[in-house]
Amino acid sequence: MKKLFVALSILALSSGCAFEVHSVGTGNGGLEGDGPSEGTGLDARFNAVSPGRSEADAGVDTPTVDDVVDTPVLDAPLVDDPVLEEIVEVNDPVDVVVQPITCTPGSEAEDCPGTSCDPATMQCSTFKRGSRPGCWTCVSDSDCEEPDHRCVEMDYQGVRFPDDKTGFCMQIAVPQDDEDNLDFDDADDSNCVAPFMTVLINRPSLSGGVIESYCGIRENLTTCYGVRSFQNQELCPGGRDDECPVGAFCRRIRNGSKSVNCCSYECTADNQCIGPYGEASSCGGYCGG
Repeated sequence: MKKLFVALSILALSSGCAFEVHSVGTGNGGLEGDGPSEGTGLDARFNAVSPGRSEADAGVDTPTVDDVVDTPVLDAPLVDDPVLEEIVEVNDPVDVVVQPITCTPGSEAEDCPGTSCDPATMQCSTFKRGSRPGCWTCVSDSDCEEPDHRCVEMDYQGVRFPDDKTGFCMQIAVPQDDEDNLDFDDADDSNCVAPFMTVLINRPSLSGGVIESYCGIRENLTTCYGVRSFQNQELCPGGRDDECPVGAFCRRIRNGSKSVNCCSYECTADNQCIGPYGEASSCGGYCGG
């Protein structure tokens, strides 16, 4: 009976399969190319877990045991058919295939021409080395555009964001006096500039190395996606918060002589906000308010 079921399974596999692709929203502050490397699995990186992703979902009903019993069998193979015996062996449990290492961070220039090596997976990422500005997603320090930036772990309201494999390129915070002390919230006495005026104390980068402090944002209030959506003047025409990325909401903001619905984020001081051209912006509970 077991071999008869296998034979019918072979007949079932010969039928065609249809796949339907479902697309999910971007949620990345309106910027192209801001997603994780292959294999990082954005959540969301919120995605949003990951912005711009799609997944295939097989649309085929799986035959049940009852279906097999009720189906008439024609020309069933002999019980001692050696081919059938060989197929039954395939059903035995197999070991999980481990993805082989294809690169190392130290040799990524040779292993991954043009792109970085993801230190978490030892696979070549989709990010070009030295291409990610401040507050953009990354998987390796070498992704960051500026030499004083590192790919830093960040969170949003106490939860790692956007996922446990993705970071953001953030500037190393350096005190401006002789004391090596960065144990403060506001960065007025450091090299930090608006809107990154909250120091992230003793953070690891995804590439490892020395624990540093970084010029960052108030992670209990917003995300890098939220900050960038305001800087990019991302519109929310319907006036709904869900038109903006995670960490942002829709507000009426004055633009010249008129007010428009734009994405903004919560703030506590003017220096946590900056306009699209680097100009100062007021904080009235939210940037631009």
